Amino acid sequence: MAREQNIFYKLVRDENSATELLCNLMRFAAFRRPLLSLLFSEQCAGKIEYGAIDTQYHLDGSGRPDLVIDSDEVFAFVEVKVEKGCGLTGHQPTGYLDALRNDKRPERWLVFLVPTGWVHEPELLNRLKAAPKDGSIKTPLPVYWENVLDIIVKNNLQDLSPVFGEFHRLLESWYRAIPIIFEPKEVRMLFTKEFPENVIALAKLGKLIDRVREKCSTYAPRQSFPRILCPEDEYGFYITNDQGQEIFWFGMWIPFWKQERSPLCFGVWDAWPKAVRVAFSDSCKNTKRCQEESTLGWVSPETLESENAVEKIWEQLEPILKAIVEASSKSRVEAESQEGG
Repeated sequence: MAREQNIFYKLVRDENSATELLCNLMRFAAFRRPLLSLLFSEQCAGKIEYGAIDTQYHLDGSGRPDLVIDSDEVFAFVEVKVEKGCGLTGHQPTGYLDALRNDKRPERWLVFLVPTGWVHEPELLNRLKAAPKDGSIKTPLPVYWENVLDIIVKNNLQDLSPVFGEFHRLLESWYRAIPIIFEPKEVRMLFTKEFPENVIALAKLGKLIDRVREKCSTYAPRQSFPRILCPEDEYGFYITNDQGQEIFWFGMWIPFWKQERSPLCFGVWDAWPKAVRVAFSDSCKNTKRCQEESTLGWVSPETLESENAVEKIWEQLEPILKAIVEASSKSRVEAESQEGG
């Protein structure tokens, strides 16, 4: 989302800034009451005033929940995750549960606010299951950011307040983006060796690449960087590891397009780390060599023509990207261990 499209551009971009904005917006009762009812219960929400809500609350030796409700009757923690790949810390949830267990207030809650498809949800549920039991502490299933969007729409807050309108657009861009749909004739035109002249189809292709980049950034936020080196040859992005080495490409590369009649490709270059190239070959079923310098997979016409091409592409890329990132990380650890030895 560009600066001119949203006032929160570059201000709200991670877990901490999203938490602060969420807390500030709860100053408005029309938003606070339904949100608290969603996170906890309607009965519990009625016992919470805005002054009881704070952020980044330090627990002695037990971590730092993102949101804390600290009132006469309610002691509750809300842990916020905005990225699907953001993991759990050592204190989540055991340290939080210990702090709640040592408190005697009648309403004690631990709630996670996460995106739909959060990668670590199964791990959280397993940790909760393994934690010492205390029936007085409520640990409901995670609440999703998409549910927060529903609250804004249901209460018409995006039309009643410009601030909520901007917040609504921000969350939509993150979690409920409008699908990019290609017409069959556009897909047929794209899968040719001739560079297409249909400007609308090319514009859609560019938007789709940007949307996939956002997906990859969510999965690996510190590794994903967009790059447009030479528009007449390529449009896409590379993912780099912690050492700045390129380990994955996705986008439109004209040499591959001309060779295979496929506008979108992804893969690795021969000059990149061996562990990355092996991980790609092992995890990607169908690949082609291109210009004797790269090994690439591609997006099929059926995928591009589907009603939600971005999600279909992400289903294809995510296991490959996961394997590559893990291989790169393992290779780095092994190299450091050898240097230390």
